[in-house]
Amino acid sequence: MNVSERTKELLALLCVPEGKTITGEQTEKGRIDISVDGEYFDTYDAGRDVMLAGNLKYVRQYYDSQGYVTAAIADKEKLCGDQRVTAEISFPAAENELADACQRARTTSDRAGVVWCEILGVKYTKSEHLTEHSTIEELSFLAERLDKMTDEDRIMCKGYMEKCKEEDLSAAQLINITYNLENCRMAYNVAGFEELGEFFVEQGYIPELHDASPQVLEFIDYGKIGRKIHSEKQGVFVDEGYFYNETDEFRTVYDGSTLPEKTKSDPYIFRVKAARCTSELAENIDGIWISLPTDSERLRAVFRAIGAESPSECVLCGVQSIIPNMQYCIESTEQIELLNSLAQAMQRLGDEQSKLKAILTAVNCHDISQALMLCEHMDCFGLYADFVTYADYGKSVLASEVTLPEDMLQYFDFEKYTRDRLCDEHIYMTEYGLLKQTDMSFIPTPEQEDAEEQEF
Repeated sequence: MNVSERTKELLALLCVPEGKTITGEQTEKGRIDISVDGEYFDTYDAGRDVMLAGNLKYVRQYYDSQGYVTAAIADKEKLCGDQRVTAEISFPAAENELADACQRARTTSDRAGVVWCEILGVKYTKSEHLTEHSTIEELSFLAERLDKMTDEDRIMCKGYMEKCKEEDLSAAQLINITYNLENCRMAYNVAGFEELGEFFVEQGYIPELHDASPQVLEFIDYGKIGRKIHSEKQGVFVDEGYFYNETDEFRTVYDGSTLPEKTKSDPYIFRVKAARCTSELAENIDGIWISLPTDSERLRAVFRAIGAESPSECVLCGVQSIIPNMQYCIESTEQIELLNSLAQAMQRLGDEQSKLKAILTAVNCHDISQALMLCEHMDCFGLYADFVTYADYGKSVLASEVTLPEDMLQYFDFEKYTRDRLCDEHIYMTEYGLLKQTDMSFIPTPEQEDAEEQEF
């Protein structure tokens, strides 16, 4: 691989946008100064295969959910036990985040329906049109659109939603609203008709008052002007002020079937944020988020792109995980390769991931080596996704042992039955269903013993 190809690879890892003009100038043997659009960016050392500065100018990875769109999903038809199981999720959602929510809701993405959603602080319940006529893919795309906006555009969008609240909104309509904000306006800090009238007079909207003297303006009824403006603009008062449209033009960008833009794809299981070691505190260091699993060569290339020859030359700045507690499983960058091995093992599990996540949750695992060991002993456990409560399990066990009259079943305490008769079984209730240890020859680790004290 020649130097130019290698530098392009490393620049791509540093999120240098496509279409930029990349030039290089050899300053000394084996070193090339790289410029982006004519401006010096970094120096590539071919001998060490490393970017010397580790410039992060273009790295803008914000993975903390802003909460612009959250929702609860459930299977549209299926009941587990005697109830419909829901799972909350924040959008935009990565591939495995959505898969995890579906696993917790005991459904699949094509069968999942929206129970409720909250968009920019406004909650819509199951009884409303928006939840009935919106898909999780649309909500995720809408969240991406909101995430890319400025704060002012999000205020405009919320104002538009408030103006249309009497209509039967859907996510498709909200997506189109995000493409129609150029003609929206906000009169900030306006809370009533009098203030609205004053605002538009100050903006020169009333021609008759352009040359009016202060003595005349003193006797103007700004409330009347405000009501006239409101009648014309058909706007709405919101927390930030008065929202209105300057024109009635509206573009339909999304037809309700094909999303207008390609959505981001990141099938991560873990994310780690790493930065080259400096004398500063880790929380003050700009780093780069690395999605795991990834191949070993790409992982090494990320470290070289930020100016480090190995993980030991970097500091860990953050960890994210789709598995509860596993964000605490790593303490240094030297463990990243081991964490990547766990992510690769989980990726190979496919649909069986939910079982491993149930095991890791049940035993309160937050250690990489232990998680890898449990991954190898998954056959020692059984996961029953249709059981939502311990009573569901007791009802199933009892049905296999004896047939009780229907009129007696309505008074039977299955919870107590599970407590009294099945208390010796190693069973755990998790978000993914009821987990039962079926092979008792498997020796629990200390963490598992702690968890067993909390089991039913």
